[in-house]
This record gives sequence, C-alpha cells and structure tokens, in this order.
Amino acid sequence: MYRCNTRRAILLEAIGYDGSGVLLRIRFEDSVPPDSLPMIVPTDTATKVGASVAIRYFVHDTPHSTALDSGSVHVQRQAGQGRSSIGARIIGTGLENAIRTPTRLEFRDVAWGTDTVPCNYAP
Repeated sequence: MYRCNTRRAILLEAIGYDGSGVLLRIRFEDSVPPDSLPMIVPTDTATKVGASVAIRYFVHDTPHSTALDSGSVHVQRQAGQGRSSIGARIIGTGLENAIRTPTRLEFRDVAWGTDTVPCNYAP
C-alpha cells in the first residue's frame, strides 16, 4: 500500500505469481473512511470520495483486464499490536470485451506504507 502524494488518496496494489492482479485507489477528504465507498471510474477527477479498481486476470493463457465501473468498496480500518492496517471488500462489475465481468475481491491486514507515489490518472 502506498500513500498518494496528494495526501487525499491511497493506492493498494496486489500481484499474483501468475501475473494476475488488482489496483485499488481510495480517495477521501480527511481520512480513510471505515465505510462503503462508491465505485468511480479512473478518469473521474471531480469526485472527492470513492474508489477506483482495475483488475488483470487470465483465462487459460489469455490475459484480460478491466476497470470496474459499478459496485462498492467496503473499507475496514484495523489497529493492533502497535501498527495500523487496512482491509477492503470489493464487489463490482466492469466491461471487458463487451462482456460484463462480475468481480469479488478482498484484502485483509495490509500494512500502511510509508512511501508516497503519484496517483493521478494518466491515459
């Protein structure tokens, strides 16, 4: 997990051994809300609070990818043993090759990162 250099977003990145993965950007106003957030597309620059999700997966040996355009992300902030972490449950759909792709993902106990990265959308 990375903190975005805008200080109003975080970026969670997960990559599997097979090349599949997920990228989750959570935008917020003051702090990460422990609540459900609406799904926003990565090109939306006006919405201040929400989550953008992009996934990459394989069907046999063929890579597929999509950005989710509907659904929600439920954020769980966790604290314990001298450190804070975050979890998220993602339920949504995205359009890939004219097929609506349902997606369910879950992160647990992801430690807060100390590095910052640029999180602005770049086509």
